[in-house]
Amino acid sequence: MGRRGRFDALQTLKVPAWCVVLDATGRVLKSLQFDAGADLRLQFVQLAEKAMAARWVVEEHDPAMGFFFCHREGQRIHVRIQPTAPRNPLSSWPLPAPASSVEECFRI
Repeated sequence: MGRRGRFDALQTLKVPAWCVVLDATGRVLKSLQFDAGADLRLQFVQLAEKAMAARWVVEEHDPAMGFFFCHREGQRIHVRIQPTAPRNPLSSWPLPAPASSVEECFRI
């Protein structure tokens, strides 16, 4: 029986992908759409760099996972790249307008 290959959360997609920033309850705080075919590994590295530049403390992050957590001044957020459009766990929570840049994703 053959071994399964390791799942690549940041494989290049033929469809758009999204950066989604969530709070502790899973509520979408910010989102940013990446074009189909974007280098998601590069986007992931840039997300971590921009978070640090915005004075967020980035916790352990591994591009193979496609997400990381960071905190600042008592607030903790979850940042992930996903292949589906963002949505809130409760339909009564409105989605914020999409961010216009990676930097804007960390203006919370």
